[in-house]
Amino acid sequence: MDYRFERVTTEQVELLRRVSIETFEDAYREDDEDDQYFQDYIDSAFSYESLTREVTHSQSQFYLLVVEGRVAGYFKLNVGNAQTVDKGEDYAEIQRIYLYETYHGQHLGQLMFDKALKLAREADKTAIWLGVWPKNRQAIHFYKKQGMAKTGTLDFVMGGHVEEDDLMEMPIATDRLKQ
Repeated sequence: MDYRFERVTTEQVELLRRVSIETFEDAYREDDEDDQYFQDYIDSAFSYESLTREVTHSQSQFYLLVVEGRVAGYFKLNVGNAQTVDKGEDYAEIQRIYLYETYHGQHLGQLMFDKALKLAREADKTAIWLGVWPKNRQAIHFYKKQGMAKTGTLDFVMGGHVEEDDLMEMPIATDRLKQ
């Protein structure tokens, strides 16, 4: 399988916006209980202006996963003050990691997770964390398989509604990244 990671530039914000909306809807639309909160979140989190701010933030990085010439998904890595929760300078946050449904089951999530770990290690981070919706059993199983453990909860604001996500984290093992 031919794949590559491509760091998102400001010229690609509209592409990132489309991929962000489509993969988020793939992941959560059928579980959504309130269309207005869902749409409000999409309009805010994935607006051109919001994504442009995030792409240009010096402590955030977005990467597209391109498989056979097509975008399969993306992830966002935050360090320092870009983290959505202040976990300190030793931590990196995977804020978003999404694949199109058609790419599920092809071990591409593993590629993205490993790439995020490698980038975090290159930034001299010793631990990584993320927030995950407690009803997303598939994602929680995947993260546990990686060695992550639930260490708390955090608020996730969906439109005007506050949800509670699980906070998961793990140390970054250097031997895992020597591939």
